[in-house]
Amino acid sequence: MSRSFAQKADLTCPACGQNFSADVWLIVDAQERPDLLARARQGTLHQVTCPHCGQTPQLDAPVLVFDARAQESEGAEKPVLLFSPASQTSVEQDREQAAGLLGLLRQELGAAWRDKWMEGMPTVPRGLLPALLSDDPSAALAQMQADMEAALERLRQEDPEAFAQLEEAARQALSATGPHPLP
Repeated sequence: MSRSFAQKADLTCPACGQNFSADVWLIVDAQERPDLLARARQGTLHQVTCPHCGQTPQLDAPVLVFDARAQESEGAEKPVLLFSPASQTSVEQDREQAAGLLGLLRQELGAAWRDKWMEGMPTVPRGLLPALLSDDPSAALAQMQADMEAALERLRQEDPEAFAQLEEAARQALSATGPHPLP
């Protein structure tokens, strides 16, 4: 039996309006399905292709990544379990979905399951998941930061008005969370 788990979803293509079905992967066992791990690293795990028009919408679904290899290496920085919630869900929904997926994996693993894997299990926003699944998360996060800074600089040069609006929105967001003014 497979430890990776997908649910069949009936979908409507946002581009052409046609109905179709697709597998939505909710549990990925990194050893069992390196192809799915690669898709999660690329940020395309929940991307499906409409068979009618070829569009590739991104679905908003949670995912639990299980990597048993993390427990085998001494001083491993990578966790055995990593949860990334859907984007449009509440904290309570995230907890329920994580508990449900953990229960499915626990049942599938049987005696091989270890409760200690859940201690400090990271919950990762989807945008950071590819970086944290990479072979070198620190380098991937640094690259993401550099890419973001380059994009902001391009925006500042190409559309100063949009950049100013974004900068003001960031100032307001930061002032709402505490005294962290932008330079």
